Amino acid sequence: MLDSMSMGAWVVDKDENLTMFNKGMEQITGLAKEETIGTNLMQHIPEKPMKDVTHFRELLLGVKDSLKPEHYYSFPITTSDGTLIYLSGILIPLLDEKDNYDGMLGIVEDVIEQKREEKIPSNITEIYKKLDTIYKDSPAIAWLMTAEKDWPVEFVSENIAQFGYTPEDFKSGHLIYADIIHPDDREIVRFETCKLEMSERAHFKGEYRILTKSGDVRWVLDRTWLERDQSGIPAYYQGIIIDITDLKKTEEVLQKYADELAKLNEELKALDKMKNEFLSNVSHELKTPLVSIKGYTELINEGVLGEINDEQKKALSTIIRSSERLRRLVDSLLFISEIQADTVEYSFEIIQITEIIDTAVEDIFLQIEEKGLTLEKKVPVDLPFINGDAGKLADMLTNILDNAIKFTPAGGKISVAASEEKNNIHIGVSDNGIGVPKDLLPKLFQKFYQIDASTRRKYGGTGSGLYICQKIVEAHNGEIWMESEEGAGTTVHIMLPK
Repeated sequence: MLDSMSMGAWVVDKDENLTMFNKGMEQITGLAKEETIGTNLMQHIPEKPMKDVTHFRELLLGVKDSLKPEHYYSFPITTSDGTLIYLSGILIPLLDEKDNYDGMLGIVEDVIEQKREEKIPSNITEIYKKLDTIYKDSPAIAWLMTAEKDWPVEFVSENIAQFGYTPEDFKSGHLIYADIIHPDDREIVRFETCKLEMSERAHFKGEYRILTKSGDVRWVLDRTWLERDQSGIPAYYQGIIIDITDLKKTEEVLQKYADELAKLNEELKALDKMKNEFLSNVSHELKTPLVSIKGYTELINEGVLGEINDEQKKALSTIIRSSERLRRLVDSLLFISEIQADTVEYSFEIIQITEIIDTAVEDIFLQIEEKGLTLEKKVPVDLPFINGDAGKLADMLTNILDNAIKFTPAGGKISVAASEEKNNIHIGVSDNGIGVPKDLLPKLFQKFYQIDASTRRKYGGTGSGLYICQKIVEAHNGEIWMESEEGAGTTVHIMLPK
């Protein structure tokens, strides 16, 4: 079958002696089958030492070792009239019954009539001179390499000296380009080059390591252009490499810093978790005695434990009011720690929002009276029911009312209004207090945010109230926002779905 093929095919035994030379090979080379069978394959390769011969021998040995077929692109052979031609095709290892190497089948896919030197442009000398002039004082090193195994070098600019080599090291055939690529990167570059040759792309760009003449490792950026001959077969590569070792070192340092920052971030997360656990534990510990303090104070105030005078009642009222504020603060800290730990639990049920508003107003009424404020309430009794957590919504409204009281001067006014709007209940809490600058409004819903230190000193608080309110409203699929004018007052709007 091989003998009848129109394309060339030849077979050698394990000693590289020809055992088959088909008609296709006879037509390609002009050599008769009778004068080739039994001769060594290498006898038909030019006697003059050539890089192509060396590379073909290496390729042949490589296929012997790997026992895997491989393409060859530039196999030089002398025809019957002494002409040098180049063959490209596939080398296929032949195995005996025990799967040991037993010879090689070579199939010719194409005949490259021109000499290898003719692959290179005819004005190559002028190109070399121009390249040397261009790259003499440049960090970029220019290359011209034939598209063969491991890339024999036809030209390299003089500034290859930055890696310790001279152009003659390569032009003499002592070195090929693959020799200076780091062994760990060589197969990667081969693979990428193979992909380039098999695709329609013409460009290759990559980063890899090379070895200097003294054995040092340097990183280079490679930008290469693949040229093909008239038959579309890869002919040569031309391009540049640039030393990027310093850049790579910087990247390694930055990566080290990034790793350290990642580690610190994990440590900060652990500390944040410890902080949240601490807040939760302290809040629980504070809450227990506060319940006792408030409970016993109320019993005394109500006269259950004996008669008390008006002055004592006034003092007890202050204790009750202060303990209630402290309870709300503890509840806020506990709620924040639960948010951070994602352990907040809601108990949704059908509730009447008017009752929630009444509960919140009742909680802060003593504070309103004590500060001499006027409270106006515009809440219809027939508002629709909603699905919500009664306790959490009451805490949310109490927080908002507490803020209004805190930032409204004595004699001021606070209004609570509610109305039905389409599919929502709209609640508004307004005051005629100090107001907030417009550019700071969005920040007020951030955790622990306060406008400035003087505000904290004058009015107190932790700055967590609106943050907690926002989280509660969001859990009810609602919206909360604030409108304010500095020196004129503030309105907080809450929209809750029915």
